[in-house]
Amino acid sequence: MKNKLYEDAGKRIQEMRCEQGYTRSKLAEKAGISDKFLYEIEKGKKGFSSDILFRIANVLEVSCDYILSGDRIKGKNASEFLAVVERFDEKEIGKLNRLIRTLYDFKK
Repeated sequence: MKNKLYEDAGKRIQEMRCEQGYTRSKLAEKAGISDKFLYEIEKGKKGFSSDILFRIANVLEVSCDYILSGDRIKGKNASEFLAVVERFDEKEIGKLNRLIRTLYDFKK
């Protein structure tokens, strides 16, 4: 029997990989795992360690929380922030995402 947590996490990993234009092979390479193992993770056939989760999340630039639960933003300001973002159309959200990533990278 498949573990629902791993199944859902695998789907989110696959969705993020595709959204970001990674092939399975490229994401696996960047995360330091085999293509076959990544395939099994995405299909919910295999579980993964916290180390593997962290490496995949790092490459995809998402939180481990997001991969495990689907929650992208947490905290007291999250609702207000999401309400503002929801006012943008899809094209504007892409621009906003690039702007926020630039600000984030500058912060580092």
